[in-house]
Order: sequence, then C-alpha cells, then structure tokens
Amino acid sequence: MTIEILPDEKRFENESLIRFMGLHKLIFLIRQKTLFFTRLDLLPDPFEGVTTTLIKQRYLAKLIPPRERMNPRLPQELIEENLRQKEYTERQYDEESIKKQKSQFVNCWSRGERESMAMWNLYSNKESVAIKITKKDLLDYLENIFNIQPLLFPGYKLICGPVKYYELNPVNLKVAVNVSYSAFKKDVAFEFEKEYRLLIVKPLDKIDDIVVNIDLNITDILMNKMEIICHPEMNKWQFDNIINLCQGINFKNVRKSLIEIK
Repeated sequence: MTIEILPDEKRFENESLIRFMGLHKLIFLIRQKTLFFTRLDLLPDPFEGVTTTLIKQRYLAKLIPPRERMNPRLPQELIEENLRQKEYTERQYDEESIKKQKSQFVNCWSRGERESMAMWNLYSNKESVAIKITKKDLLDYLENIFNIQPLLFPGYKLICGPVKYYELNPVNLKVAVNVSYSAFKKDVAFEFEKEYRLLIVKPLDKIDDIVVNIDLNITDILMNKMEIICHPEMNKWQFDNIINLCQGINFKNVRKSLIEIK
C-alpha cells in the first residue's frame, strides 16, 4: 500500500484528532488492535466519494420533468430526447457512483483540541468513549508502517487529509469544488463534523460486494499515543469499568470528559 498525505493549512500542523465510538468498538480496538475502515456506500451521505461532475449531471437530469408533466406543446421528438437523456444520466450516475463508493473505505476523525457535544450526541451514547491523538503522531506512525511494509495491501492506496465542505445537496452549480480526491468533500450540512479522514482506495478490479470494511492492524506504538475520553454523562461505575478494561493497555491517559453536564 502506498500513502499520500494531502496538504493542510499550517495552523493545523499540531492539531489533535478525536474519534467518537461506542463501547463495543473500543473493545474491538483493544482486542483486535485495528483501525476500522467503512465502505463509502454504507455511510448516510449519498454523495460520499462521488465526483462533482456526476453530482451536477444528476442534479440537471432531475430538473427534467417526467413525461406527464412535460409541456404538451413541445415537439414530440424533443420530449423523447429529453426523457432519454434523463434516463441515461440517472442510470450512469447510479452505476458510476456505486462503483466508486465500493472501492473506497474510510476511517473518520474530528479535528480540534476540544470535544464536541454535538458529536457525542450524534455518534455515541452515555456509555461511549472517544480516542484522541495528535495528527502528527497518527500520520508519522502510518508513514513508518508503510515504509517498513511496502507489500502490505499491494495495489491499495491510503490517502490522509482534511474534508472540505461545499453546497452539494442540492448542488450549487456556480461554485467550483477544489479537492484532489472526491472523497474529501462533503455537503455543508456536515461541516460541524470538522472531519479529517483516512481513506483506503482499492483497485477497481478488486471490488467485492462481500467486503464491507477493512481492518488495518496497528501496534502498541500507536495505541500508547492514544488518550481515552469517556462520555461526559457516563456513570462512575461505568467509568471504573473502562479503567479496568484498559488495564494492561498502555494508553496515554484514560479520563472522563472535561465537559460538565447539568
């Protein structure tokens, strides 16, 4: 596997990354020592990894009304051509978008030193945790791994970078989208996530409907740089359980969230 780290603004060089997860995913992390990557078509945003060109073409095609709403005064050949174009574009979008999405797998983080209560509420519950690590530590580790093991996942590519937010749903035809890879853009509705993502791209000839996630093995070297943060509303006995669960795993720190809840 090769690795590419996308450029980021200088002011974000020393930022931290936070990943919110349920208790079972923490157990999976501890027991299996893997980072979990999810296939893009399984995420709730339907435009994940889809090119801007396809999104705009689909938007314009949907503006063409169905036959029963067409102006009956239009020439019949024009009506038929518009309907053919609409059907072709929508079919092409479905085929191309799903092919792209099934070849890409993502591991998502939220940027920033402070926790987000919105992220806690959306992606977890009162029994959940978050893991926190500096971006530099995470990226340095990944670069070292693939320099040492260049034959790991041959033909695959790992791309790391910040997500940029645009008006995609519905799409703003007047705004240019400037991203190196389609999976690093999302609609402004998701801007609160402040997402930094790790993306694994499979060769298109290796797409498999059965494979819905990729587990990337990690070592204690990376886990020792992670801090475990427990949900701000977690009960003390649950927090004590997390402490016991993490015994023997040399995490940087295990602590309760600093957010105070009334």
